[in-house]
Amino acid sequence: MVLNDGSPTRVSSRGVATAPDVTFVPSAWEQHLSWNTGSHISLDHLPIITEVSGGNHLQQPWRKATFSYKKADWSIFQETLDSALSEWDSHPPTNVHRANAVLSSAIALAPKKAIPKGSRKTQCAWWCPEVEQAVIRRRQAQEELQAQLDDDDKPRPFRWPPARLRKPLKKPKLASGKSSSQIAEAS
Repeated sequence: MVLNDGSPTRVSSRGVATAPDVTFVPSAWEQHLSWNTGSHISLDHLPIITEVSGGNHLQQPWRKATFSYKKADWSIFQETLDSALSEWDSHPPTNVHRANAVLSSAIALAPKKAIPKGSRKTQCAWWCPEVEQAVIRRRQAQEELQAQLDDDDKPRPFRWPPARLRKPLKKPKLASGKSSSQIAEAS
């Protein structure tokens, strides 16, 4: 999308006004931007003023792609590593720096070929660090209770994590505006 309104952006030494300067923006930004030129400041090009107004746009968090080790093909990993280092015995590196470079290159290449990478959006809008900690505490409590063999003798409330470990999960879910059935479908 071009923001220019046709106003001149350059005035030559002879006083000829032209518009060689163009301001491009994504079309979604057009409603939040205004464009105009400033007054002449001794240069042949006029200052271009682009003002941003309104909106409270949050920047999407940058998600770093990570290796998915569960989906790795370890035989391809081994083959790639072996192939990259196959000439090591017949043509050994001449110095420690070359050896380091060859080994580092082989180690960097193998995961690229054998281990897929990816990143996911946060699955739930209500998921936050507090909920993450509550889930960890709840799982630890469940594991402790399951490790005890005499669970059958305990009343039901003692076989599951206490409510204090389950409650922190309810508030963010309710604040997200979703009904409990929508939350159950999402998880």
